[in-house]
Amino acid sequence: MKHRQRNFLIILGFILELASLGLVVFGLRHFCPLSVWQAQANVLPDQALVVQFNQPIANLNLKEHFSIQPAISGQIATDDFRRQLVFKPDNYLLVDQVYKIQINGLWSFGFSRQKRVDFVFYTEDVGGQLADLKPVVLPRVYAAAVARGCDPLGAPTLIGKVIDVELASKKVWLYDNGGCVAQYDVHRYGGPGTPTPKGQFKVKTKELNHFSSSAHVWMPWSMNFNGDVFLHGIPYFPNGAILRGSYSHGCIQMPTDQAEKTYNFANIGTPVYVR
Repeated sequence: MKHRQRNFLIILGFILELASLGLVVFGLRHFCPLSVWQAQANVLPDQALVVQFNQPIANLNLKEHFSIQPAISGQIATDDFRRQLVFKPDNYLLVDQVYKIQINGLWSFGFSRQKRVDFVFYTEDVGGQLADLKPVVLPRVYAAAVARGCDPLGAPTLIGKVIDVELASKKVWLYDNGGCVAQYDVHRYGGPGTPTPKGQFKVKTKELNHFSSSAHVWMPWSMNFNGDVFLHGIPYFPNGAILRGSYSHGCIQMPTDQAEKTYNFANIGTPVYVR
């Protein structure tokens, strides 16, 4: 009888230990989730790209959970405390370039799994301070000077900033508190198969240079305002060649210098009227 009681107590103790361990694991995952954030968005061409974690990460093969676009060669490592993920490029980063890092599925020592997170890094121009750098110059398409004037229909609103686009006349007007501050041109817009959406929208995101995975081109001074539709400068291929054609895939393309001025004018949330 005593032998059975002793075995029962041993088994009960083992079960209680497993239950306690389960509660600890559940508590850590629930109350201490793994989170990650960007250390520095603007970097110099000779710097590493760094993201930070709120707790040590456990994954050994980091390459399975890491990607960078545009693809460049480099080394992925962690610091001694495994709370920083560092990408060290083999050569200099391109000047005035946007790099996108994606991290997906990392585990922490606290049994918490991090879902997909995307980060955007921008390399600043150092003005030739590094002798071996070969700066990338964006192709610029300059249009003839436009005549001064405003949309004869008037400003869509008298409050704040507004970007007003009229596809028929291929014009863009910028308004600030009801006053027309600039008139620019539309270089191309969507064709019959991929029309540019019309209506009232808002600037959702801004990127100095967005890469289109569908067209495989760079789109300078990009502002997303609806789905996969952007307002941007003249697109170009990775080799620098300008994208040709009569229509876009739905985006509103402007001469690159005018797209830059529109980009600097707009804020996240600025209304965009397309008609």
